[in-house]
Amino acid sequence: MSDAPDTTQPTEMTPDAPDAQSDAENGGSAPESGKSSRPKPAKILPTDRIRHDKQMDILRAFAAVSGHERKAVTNKEVGAVVNMADSTISQIVPFFVDTGLIVRAGDKKSDAKGFIPSVEAVSYQKANEWDRANAPKKLANLLAASWFAQTLFPKLKFRAVNEKEAINDLAEVAKVGPDKEESLRLSIEYLVVAGLVNRDGAGMLHIGTGIVETQQEVPPPNVPTPPPTPPTDGAKTSNVSDHQLWLLEILNAYPDLEDDDQDAILKLIKKIKTIQKTRGSTAS
Repeated sequence: MSDAPDTTQPTEMTPDAPDAQSDAENGGSAPESGKSSRPKPAKILPTDRIRHDKQMDILRAFAAVSGHERKAVTNKEVGAVVNMADSTISQIVPFFVDTGLIVRAGDKKSDAKGFIPSVEAVSYQKANEWDRANAPKKLANLLAASWFAQTLFPKLKFRAVNEKEAINDLAEVAKVGPDKEESLRLSIEYLVVAGLVNRDGAGMLHIGTGIVETQQEVPPPNVPTPPPTPPTDGAKTSNVSDHQLWLLEILNAYPDLEDDDQDAILKLIKKIKTIQKTRGSTAS
């Protein structure tokens, strides 16, 4: 690698690195001719050739160089700020783009026009000036929607998970082998610094306090609320005829009746009551 040694992690080049991706996507050189190759990973992973803290510096540099107007920034411009070769910057760019931390300013397959940092990345860069430890939490919303967060959250919400188990779960979804273990671990590290996942001293992962809930409000059942029972002049239920109850049921079943229609039904109920009283007195 051509960049300064303090910016990258020493890793061995593997002859079976994926040949279906570019150097930037794999974080390494293309496989040698005649060597076996692995299938392309199903998910974009952070490169394991740049330490995580340096990856965070690169993200901040994108935001810093872009400025408050959020102009497009090239890998070369960012590299000049963090003292890395633009070819090294390009190794983490696919992961940043995949998670939405930065957005391509040009063609989907071209880096020529540079990248625009997300609003969250800009907030992270600004917060870092005041509170370096908590600044990455500004990235929580974006990272919570990532494939690796969505893979781990269901199990973490239920119980603590050993980090090795979590890595295995991610490897299964990404369809990668043990050679990508460090990249998978770096994916988890992003969730840790954002406060979405907590790691204890025993290597267990717990759901973090910064977990972003995306619960949708469930509308109540579409059951109409019956209107108040119309007044019956204090009549007892035992003195209400079946016809009166039937009319009351009409009022309850059709609350959208015009006021005149409701008044007419109420008058009819009262008239039936008067007729009942007259019949009762006559019978006695």
